[in-house]
Amino acid sequence: MHRRPPAPEPEVPAELSIPHVPPLEIADYRALQQGQLIELKDGQQGVVLSVDAKADAEACALRYVRVVWPRDGALPLGQICELSATAAAYNGTFLLHGVWFGTSGKLTPERVVIEAIHRGLITARNCGVTWPLPATWQLSAQAAEQIESYLFEVARSTGCAFPFHDITKALCQMHLRLSPAHAAQLDIVTGESPHRAPKSDDEMLGVWARTLQQKIMLSDFSVPGLNPSR
Repeated sequence: MHRRPPAPEPEVPAELSIPHVPPLEIADYRALQQGQLIELKDGQQGVVLSVDAKADAEACALRYVRVVWPRDGALPLGQICELSATAAAYNGTFLLHGVWFGTSGKLTPERVVIEAIHRGLITARNCGVTWPLPATWQLSAQAAEQIESYLFEVARSTGCAFPFHDITKALCQMHLRLSPAHAAQLDIVTGESPHRAPKSDDEMLGVWARTLQQKIMLSDFSVPGLNPSR
């Protein structure tokens, strides 16, 4: 059986299309601020964590979380990178592509990584390290319907008025994974660590973000920095 090709998407009229906004050029790194998405001269992009305008020479002047690969190679995404005042000045002009977070308050690397995951920039395939959490699933609509039907019959036949609908709803919100002890069975995923696994998607991403820095150091990537002597 041959499937029909998908219908072509209608063209967006020029007056309705999103205009291209060129990045803003920042000549001095000291003008950068927390939360901004910047691009370095090698093409890598990162979200700024902090800027120290008073740093001298080899002291750390710029900290950012890398969320996009450079043009000339694949570096670990999600890694915290630091540039000295010398290296930041050597980079020259930074391209400002936008702002992810406000300049006030404390911005943690975890928040940047989770946001990059939500935006599709960091995935299990391109982060450079093994995804530390097992593959998880949730009940399908057909499975949930069968469970609720069964619980309804139990309630009707026993005369016990338990909240079978709420039980089914709770089951649908749980994450499932293959049991490490029995390959043909599923476990309900709970906990706050990769070994016990989290309860929600956001918690799963939070665990991965917290372990990413440790995992990145164990990977096969070499992480070259900006070398002013080159």
